[in-house]
Amino acid sequence: MRLSFVRAALVFLASSCAVFGCASAPVGDDVDAFESADQAVTYCVGPNKVEGIDISYWQGASVDWARVRAAGKRFAFLRLSYGAQVGLDSTFRRNWSEAKANGVLRGAYQYFLPAQDATAQANLLVNELGRLGAGDLPAVIDVEQTPNGISPATYAQKVGEWIDIVERGTGKKPIVYTGKYFWNDNVQSSAYLNNPLWLAAYTTGCPDTPRPWTKWTFWQYASTGSVSGISGNVDVNVFDGTLAQLEELAGVTVCVPGAEVCNGQDDDCDGQSDEDDVCESEFAARYASVFAPPSTTDADGDGTADVCGRGPLGVVCKLRTATGFVAGPVAIPWTDAAGFAADGVHQTLRSGDVNGDGRADFCIRGPEGVLCQVSTATGAFASVGGPAWSNASGWRDPKYGNTIRLVDLDGDGRDDICARAAKGVVCHRSTGGGFGAEIAGPAWSDAAGFDRPRTWATLSFADVNGDGRRDACIRSTEGIRCSLFDGAAFAAPILGPGWNDDGGWGDVKYFSTIRFADVDGDGKADVCGRGAGGLRCALSRGNGFGDEILANWMKDADGWNAEKYYATLRVADVNGDGRAELCARGSVGVRCYGYKSGAFAQVLTTTALSDSEGWNVPARYDTMAFGDVNGDGRSDVCARDLDGYTCWPTTTAGSGTGPAEKVAEYTDTLGWDKSVYYASLRLGGPSKQRALGGTDGGLPSDAATDAATDGHAGDASTEPQGATGEPSGCACTITAPVRRRGALGPLAALGVALAVARLRRRAAR
Repeated sequence: MRLSFVRAALVFLASSCAVFGCASAPVGDDVDAFESADQAVTYCVGPNKVEGIDISYWQGASVDWARVRAAGKRFAFLRLSYGAQVGLDSTFRRNWSEAKANGVLRGAYQYFLPAQDATAQANLLVNELGRLGAGDLPAVIDVEQTPNGISPATYAQKVGEWIDIVERGTGKKPIVYTGKYFWNDNVQSSAYLNNPLWLAAYTTGCPDTPRPWTKWTFWQYASTGSVSGISGNVDVNVFDGTLAQLEELAGVTVCVPGAEVCNGQDDDCDGQSDEDDVCESEFAARYASVFAPPSTTDADGDGTADVCGRGPLGVVCKLRTATGFVAGPVAIPWTDAAGFAADGVHQTLRSGDVNGDGRADFCIRGPEGVLCQVSTATGAFASVGGPAWSNASGWRDPKYGNTIRLVDLDGDGRDDICARAAKGVVCHRSTGGGFGAEIAGPAWSDAAGFDRPRTWATLSFADVNGDGRRDACIRSTEGIRCSLFDGAAFAAPILGPGWNDDGGWGDVKYFSTIRFADVDGDGKADVCGRGAGGLRCALSRGNGFGDEILANWMKDADGWNAEKYYATLRVADVNGDGRAELCARGSVGVRCYGYKSGAFAQVLTTTALSDSEGWNVPARYDTMAFGDVNGDGRSDVCARDLDGYTCWPTTTAGSGTGPAEKVAEYTDTLGWDKSVYYASLRLGGPSKQRALGGTDGGLPSDAATDAATDGHAGDASTEPQGATGEPSGCACTITAPVRRRGALGPLAALGVALAVARLRRRAAR
């Protein structure tokens, strides 16, 4: 690897003297000089150094790695690819294997092409390397390709996209390879100071670093080195530090067995990294607000969604009022000091209406069992005990504790509590002041294969048959199944789409997107999910599901297999038409799609939460949520930024968003950039009960709704394909026969009566 501005006149002798010392070093050119001395930050190698090399196919296919190791070269960086254009370097896989086999610490670098899609380049590297393990140095982005008209801001953004994907995919913070003059002229970013610098500088003296780095970790000091076992010239490098420090960077340490966590390392010393579904479990915990969405966060019962979260001092709410967000009630004292930041506890925070008074309540699983704080008319909270799901009985395990759901199981206006135990699903009805006896749910047990995140994380409760009660649904290894609840017991499961493990649905980027929502407005929950070919839904028939309907959106080929995009799939009603839309964050902002007139069409478009505004990092995109913050019946989009929570209310037509509203809370400076806190943020609802009736769920006809509420039915998406991660232009029509909605049957009619009665009861309170 050579920076394009390196002057060929530099000789290896001069460079080797700079690194290893000579009695009289000849004067030579400073190949990569700063334009002025005050720009330069000079850093010399410290008292310890380790020698290494970097190679590509230019060094041939027969490198003798045993001789390289014997020559004292303890590390090597190997070129993986030239962008994403021509596949892997022809020598990479052999060198990757042979270097490790001969005791050379190995690292992979990718020559980055700014004109290409950064996501495609990063995914090529991640798909080849996977999670890096012991002896693997962090991956390297080789930043030296001339921009050819690309602005420094765009260049820096693309570098950031690559780094984000590669860090999450490989489990190690990537290294940046560049030269000071090139970086300062063409990238000009200070965002990557925490990434180790591999400096290219062929100079006779101590090299200067690019801004903002003040030291380098690796230094490529010459391209004309001679190393035993390699024919011809080779790039030579030094690491600034001891061999022990280099091995630490590569994850080579004396292993002390501990609990396996998702970090790319062998924590339990069994020779494997990130096994036992630890990464999938961590993902499910981070997205508890999505897998277990709040029915409401309206803490004061005024008909608008408030935002709440658990910080070091407990649960803090900000109330939405006519003048904006203001301080809420006194914090619920579920503090860090009291043990509520512990694993197996903080992940179980849930929000809903436990006592049916129209105000949001909160529950969490403590060491001795479930604790709830229910809101009161005075604004204070009252303590209510829940099921004894304690640490001692195993509920600290994510496959049990993280499945806790607050849902109105029986349709009485109060949220009940359900979860998956080792024996299967169990529920307890709310009595308003506590919870009743256990109700046995479907036998989705450990023994039946529901003990992995790819299954238990998908546990949902939705009204599949439109009777006003919540039914239990889950993805098994063979596909979707639901068990209807009749008010007293759960029936035998009915089958849904065959989204099975053999078809790839066991991968987190697919199973994590399964959502149950009423997309056609008939009062029955349908099932949707994102496969490799894009988003698809199967409409509920009450006692089963119809054929899959495809929306030409969220395809892997368009970049939606990146976590920063697929993990943002949400359900919302952004235009207030009673149908659920499917919304997600792409590179240029949020898009929502709705199902109307037998097809999916784009309903909402906004530039809010775009990559260019910095929303492509987990501490921000993880927190994306929808709720009605202004009481107009339409869901608004909200998320946490570094300087606080922000909401963008939807416009009257529900096709866009208005000016941002800031919440003076939940900032980085207050510590909310840590996942233990930002993952607890909740916004949703308020819950609304809707009377069902007519041939279209009591709503206007499809044609009337299309004309009056969104103005987008059937029109083509204009978003570009590829680098933006946005959908390709299409009319997004269905690929399965359209099923007409008919008159309500006896069960649905009963649901109408129950829903109307509930509305009247709540209106009287």
